[in-house]
Amino acid sequence: MKAFKYFLSLMVLISISFFSINVEAVVWDIDADGKHSLPDVIYMLQSLSGVIPPPVEGVLYIESSTTNGSTVFTDESPKAHTVTANGDVQHDYPFGLDSAILFDGTGDYLSVADSDDWDFGTDDFTIDLWVNYTVVPSDNSNGIFGTGTWPIAGIYRYAMKINNGTLSWYDPFTGWVDTGVTPVADTWYHLAVVRSGDTLSIYVNGSETITADCAGIAINSADTGVAIGRATTNLDGLYFNGYMDEIRITKGEALWTADFTPPNYPGCPPDSDTDGDGFTPAEGDCNCNNAQIYPGATEVCGDGIDQDCNGSDLDCPVETWTGNLTSSLGGGTGSSTQTFTKVDGVITVSGLITVQDPTYGEFVLPYTGAAVSMVGNTLTVTPTGTATQTYSGQTSAFTSTTEGTFFQGSASGTFSVVFTGWGYTSSGTWTAVLVSGSGITN
Repeated sequence: MKAFKYFLSLMVLISISFFSINVEAVVWDIDADGKHSLPDVIYMLQSLSGVIPPPVEGVLYIESSTTNGSTVFTDESPKAHTVTANGDVQHDYPFGLDSAILFDGTGDYLSVADSDDWDFGTDDFTIDLWVNYTVVPSDNSNGIFGTGTWPIAGIYRYAMKINNGTLSWYDPFTGWVDTGVTPVADTWYHLAVVRSGDTLSIYVNGSETITADCAGIAINSADTGVAIGRATTNLDGLYFNGYMDEIRITKGEALWTADFTPPNYPGCPPDSDTDGDGFTPAEGDCNCNNAQIYPGATEVCGDGIDQDCNGSDLDCPVETWTGNLTSSLGGGTGSSTQTFTKVDGVITVSGLITVQDPTYGEFVLPYTGAAVSMVGNTLTVTPTGTATQTYSGQTSAFTSTTEGTFFQGSASGTFSVVFTGWGYTSSGTWTAVLVSGSGITN
């Protein structure tokens, strides 16, 4: 079979020469020996016929399609940089069909040594990869990749991370470039940072989300290498928690200058309904291994999961009420501030009630974490805990029941508090008004 391949290659070379076609333009030098040998020609023929893919472009390419649990990572670009695994980072099979690179958020990252390949100057470049968060941070505690140190050394560096809850790029001369995209857990996002001429663009899932003027700006590393899975090359912190795949750096070329279809969706074939929910990834299924997640599915608010594949989790209804109460003990008064939140059908409460008692003074009763039930428009809160007498700092165990009707922005009802430590009960009526929100219903 090998002899036949070489014979075929010779025939192609003869044919190319006969018709005066430039062999140099079509033959890849796969063995990097500076010559177009027979293996190079065979590789070209196989690539053009679709037997094997063409050589990977770029100066770094790390992908995951290997043994579950493997800790060996390879740069498949022509540069073949050494990739070092740190912590417990490994290849994992979370999606059933193919592996992805797992970072557990605690000490896991990949590192690649310093190279001129990470210094782009004012030339075009593209950095693209797929990410899937297991835990999405709400602040800036998560790095996707970085090329600088902390404390800062030198004037150059660049990084991509969560900043104030959204996916963002940073370099010291362009500054923060914020996509405005807040990712949700268990969802794949394709990220691409592209410089084309004087414009820096960030694409999320193939759509351009933000551009920035970078005219005359050199974008280079800090000469400390590249860290993938944390924000800096030296700081023990700002780690990524989730999965990545198809990590690529392309120097000297803007791969995209308009919206595009992201390549190599991890895990699932784009036209296959692997979980049987009636949708394929090409049709918008954002989790191909969970039949409860698909376009149009019922969304559960506040759980960090995008069930209906619209790109974000559903905010839960929240209401804040402030009220006044009248105590039965000597005409005492009081006030309350309570916030009710409904998540997945369960209502929770936070806040406190103060009771102004003429005999015993002012008491503060925490309601956070109290049991809450709602029947029709009648809501009952039954907190227990420790009440504090504000002027003396003395405390007493208490139990309480607050019950009332919430309707059209106003509420009223009764309350009863048993102060176990002092052996008396304060009870009375209360009224409250809605100050924000309108979504808590039974």
